[in-house]
Amino acid sequence: MTAHRPTAFAAAIALALAVAGCTTSPAIPTFEIDHFRFYEVEPQPAEAEVALKGQFDDDFVRARVERVTHFGNPSRKVHAAHETGVKRPDDHFTWYTIDQQREEPRRTIRFRNQFGQYSVDTRKARALLVPTQKTSHAGSAFPDRLDHYKCYQVIRLNTAPATPALLLGDQFGSQQGVAIIGPRFFCVPVVKRHPGHETRPLFDEETHYAVYLATQQPRPVEITTRDQFGERELSVLETAFFAVPTIKQVFVEHPD
Repeated sequence: MTAHRPTAFAAAIALALAVAGCTTSPAIPTFEIDHFRFYEVEPQPAEAEVALKGQFDDDFVRARVERVTHFGNPSRKVHAAHETGVKRPDDHFTWYTIDQQREEPRRTIRFRNQFGQYSVDTRKARALLVPTQKTSHAGSAFPDRLDHYKCYQVIRLNTAPATPALLLGDQFGSQQGVAIIGPRFFCVPVVKRHPGHETRPLFDEETHYAVYLATQQPRPVEITTRDQFGERELSVLETAFFAVPTIKQVFVEHPD
């Protein structure tokens, strides 16, 4: 369920649910997209002007793409008796920091994923996840059904379940006992306008990402990539984040 700019009464009810949590949420669906393990990379400058529109935007919002800071592989995940494999091994993300021209209001968002139900407050839009081909991976293809995501910084964690230690496995290797903390970002699918690239509808309007801090593990490797902003050679450093497919249940905007 998604509630956009509700009435005052509905906002009060939604906020109470968001902060207190709700135990009658529907079961988590089977997601068509993967979990992603994001690695810190040696930062690179990126200069581009884009316009983005997601579920929090009435219209396209201009932003400046500034730097590449992370790269994401689709990841296998095991926790307790739950195991999720990689569905689409060609899907990758490059994490670009952005400077958005419009200020964002504080939002309280209630969402749910495989770890349970959360309530968080978000504020600034900090990053853009861009579908990417890892060309240094033999036999790779460009992602054909992967959306862009705009990531908002979590400024307050209202309610959250305990998170388990995970076993993660991706194209760079496996790691047991990965601790995750957070979430630190909440990411929504967006349509992107960029000179030379036509706008297209979203493939998946329902799936979002909650991005957690993850136990750091050095993983020095050199890769080459290609996305809508061009080709790059990236120096991968270590694990940084883990992104989990998530359903947004309700949100409330708080006027300044």
